[in-house]
Amino acid sequence: MKILHLVPTEIPLLSKFGGAVQKRAIELVFQQRISGEESLALSPGELDSEDANLNNFPYVFLRLNRPFRDIEYMYKARRFIKKSSDIDIVHVHGLPLMSLFLPKQVKGLLTVDYFRYRGSGNRFLHQLYLVALKKYTVIACVSEACLNDFVEFYPSVKATVIYNGVSSDQREPQPDETAKILNKYGLVHNNYVLYLGRVCEQKGSHLLAKIQEELSSLGGDLEMVAAGPLGQFGAILDSVPQKRDKNVKYLGAVHDNDVQVLLHSARVFVLPTIRDEMFGMVIPEALAQGTPVVASRLGGIPEALGDGGYLFEVGDVKECAQLIFNISEDASLRKRLSEDGMRHIQKFSWAEISNCYLHSYKV
Repeated sequence: MKILHLVPTEIPLLSKFGGAVQKRAIELVFQQRISGEESLALSPGELDSEDANLNNFPYVFLRLNRPFRDIEYMYKARRFIKKSSDIDIVHVHGLPLMSLFLPKQVKGLLTVDYFRYRGSGNRFLHQLYLVALKKYTVIACVSEACLNDFVEFYPSVKATVIYNGVSSDQREPQPDETAKILNKYGLVHNNYVLYLGRVCEQKGSHLLAKIQEELSSLGGDLEMVAAGPLGQFGAILDSVPQKRDKNVKYLGAVHDNDVQVLLHSARVFVLPTIRDEMFGMVIPEALAQGTPVVASRLGGIPEALGDGGYLFEVGDVKECAQLIFNISEDASLRKRLSEDGMRHIQKFSWAEISNCYLHSYKV
């Protein structure tokens, strides 16, 4: 079976500052190759030449800005598929209209991370999305919460659940590697609370300063650290307006090679998302490093978290700070949450998730 993965157009595949959807596509490609399938992903934009040659990832050069960039990518993906002629399955990540560009003989599978697509509130565009969605052989939502919201928004479309994955066998960073990366960012091991993700209102990063104020009032002495690109859904900004929050340390976008150390060395990980969080892949990534998580009770977050941390009501900075403080001050509690989190993420192994998709391809 030959499988082609298509991804959103914000950044190329294998970007050193890659997003969750891009990571999922890459992980699935590697797992499917291990399973003996011919799997590849088409990058929206040129890759680093060494990475492209090493991993056999083709790319298409794109000239336009979004939303026209998406259309350009889908059109060029269609040409790539027709030229290849032997592709059996096209696995689409977050580009619902791609089904309208697929040749008739090719089956399409769509993974849904977000379903209120651009312009979907418009009656005409909503109907266009419905037509496109019904052309997919399988639609997989990344959590039960995502599925419930999806079928409410598109009640005539059938879908199932296939979770996002995580590498649960990640090694513990070496002491010299940890020291080097923490020194690079001016951090101290086990002495900070970490937020990792886009710095934007949807992710709740604007609440970090208030959470830190509440944490300090409780007697907490941990540093609040935010790492990630600035912007909303790929619209990266050049300035850092949040730098006026003196009690939050903003690292900006961090290299993928540094993420593991930053997660492992944090005493607590926090995710204060205020809307549209269908899974939260960074949560199992934190749990895989043994770091307890405090996150909003929202969308698919409870499913991603399990017993590896605590949930707070959306926007309640006092409750969030209290939970962070309780965890940070109790080593035995941190140990229990860490162990529970490690057990929970076994269900998200990429090998298992890949097998679920391979089964879906054959439906």
